[in-house]
Amino acid sequence: MTQNKLLQRLAVVSLPWLLTGCLSLDPDYQRPALPVTLGDSAAASQTAGYPQVAWRDYITDPRLRQVVALSLDANRDLREAIANIAAARAQYAQSRASLLPTLDAGLDGSRSRALSGSGNATAISQSYQAQASTSAFELDLFGKNRSQTRAQYESYLSSAEAARSTRLSVIATVVEAWITLAADRSNLAAAQDTMASAQRSLAVTRNNQRHGIVSLVDVASADTVYQAARADVAEYATLVAQDNNALVLAVGQPVAADLLRRHRGAGRQHAGTVGGVSSQVLLNRPDVLAAEHTLKSATRISARRGRRFSPPFR
Repeated sequence: MTQNKLLQRLAVVSLPWLLTGCLSLDPDYQRPALPVTLGDSAAASQTAGYPQVAWRDYITDPRLRQVVALSLDANRDLREAIANIAAARAQYAQSRASLLPTLDAGLDGSRSRALSGSGNATAISQSYQAQASTSAFELDLFGKNRSQTRAQYESYLSSAEAARSTRLSVIATVVEAWITLAADRSNLAAAQDTMASAQRSLAVTRNNQRHGIVSLVDVASADTVYQAARADVAEYATLVAQDNNALVLAVGQPVAADLLRRHRGAGRQHAGTVGGVSSQVLLNRPDVLAAEHTLKSATRISARRGRRFSPPFR
């Protein structure tokens, strides 16, 4: 008889937990259908097996690799994205903890010596006390709290994908700034050579004019070429300064001069890409995945708000 009562009590206690685990009113997320027809199965199978190329495999220039590595350690936007991941993870952990009751337990003990009733004899007394308590807990029969937890989990995944997208954007920005700076430095060097040549030509023309070989019109023409070359040098010098500032901003710290490239024709900086890949590979883009996780989170939140009038069970 005692065993039957114990089983009945266990059934009464475990029944709400079983109900909360079996009942789920969240709608199933369905990815929207594409408005265009899919390609052939061969392209789809090729997309499924498309390898994930790391940035170190794509960028071949060793100096550019070092600059990109510096940016991944010092870029402020990337640090902010990583901090957002930590914040989203903490919110998810807090929401997940609300699914279970909070248990508090404590144990106290004391030991003392006191005089006994006769003479100077003493006696040692000991006492121990144990206590346990639990906080107020709501049985999630309608799945409101689980919807909130799943929404926080999708937000966490969205933050992780957003950090991946930020990382790729930082790499692309650094590579573009590095190559642009190299191109403008090459143009500046060419403009400086042109200005030096125009200056020598102007000096020769003036000397010939003093000896009556050429007229002042020829001197003015040579001076015009020289002044145009000076203007080009000033323009490219400004562009080089702007490009350098843009590279420093993208990297997050100054870049050493030996990590920069002076001429554009020093070789390729990145490996070639594979052609004939289906556009379905774009579904693996981190910004697309982040948007999809955000949509899933909004779906969970909408489902939770739809059950806000359901009665609580505490």
